[in-house]
Amino acid sequence: MFRRSFWIVFFLSVASGVAAQSLASAPDRAFFDVNSSFSVADNFFTETWNPSPGIHLNLRFPFFAGQVESGARYIRFKGDAPTPTDSDFHSIFVHLGWSYPIDITARYQIAPVLLFGNNIMLFDESEVFTNQSGTEMFVTDKNENEFAYELALRNQFQISSDWFIHATISYNRTLTFFPLSVTLVSAGVSYSFDTPRWLKKAFK
Repeated sequence: MFRRSFWIVFFLSVASGVAAQSLASAPDRAFFDVNSSFSVADNFFTETWNPSPGIHLNLRFPFFAGQVESGARYIRFKGDAPTPTDSDFHSIFVHLGWSYPIDITARYQIAPVLLFGNNIMLFDESEVFTNQSGTEMFVTDKNENEFAYELALRNQFQISSDWFIHATISYNRTLTFFPLSVTLVSAGVSYSFDTPRWLKKAFK
């Protein structure tokens, strides 16, 4: 009886693992991601403007061997420098990019990610900004729109047939006169669904 129960549990485990593997790797599955991000490295930028926790919405669709991604992340930056020229601002990073999922186990997957886009910066007040020591200064409009890129590594774990949890570390760099860099760690959930037929045809 014990031996029979053992083999039943064993084959059920294998079957569930295969099902998870096929779902995680299915070429027609798309993902909707929601996560919150936190800055984890200090530099002249994050010491002058303290980033609040961000919110990131992202869509992923199968594209050739990987996934094409599109989304937006919002972060509020607060100026901590003692000068009145360091205005608080809203940052909205709108992006398009590509990732390459790699299956580690039946339920665990990692993916290097490359994103390109625009960092839309909406300043509250001033148009002149300096670092904390006052040795560097640049002038900008209250509303700035600058090119930015991001390198990331996403870890994703399947918890049910359609739901996943994920954690990501990323490096974002906005190419202003003095480039603005921020390193983020994020965590959130993903929902998997079948890619719409019209989108499959568009990608073909």
